[in-house]
Amino acid sequence: MLFTVKVVSQAEYDAQMQKLRDQDMTGRLGPEYNANNNLPGTDGNTDS
Repeated sequence: MLFTVKVVSQAEYDAQMQKLRDQDMTGRLGPEYNANNNLPGTDGNTDS
């Protein structure tokens, strides 16, 4: 997987985060997006 990364100032970052909050684009992803289901201590199915 490749990512394009842009280094920005703290002020730019804070402004972008506020813009997303203003659009109600906040929150955590649900457990259905957890890619670590088979790690020890999780309830992932290890049967193949």
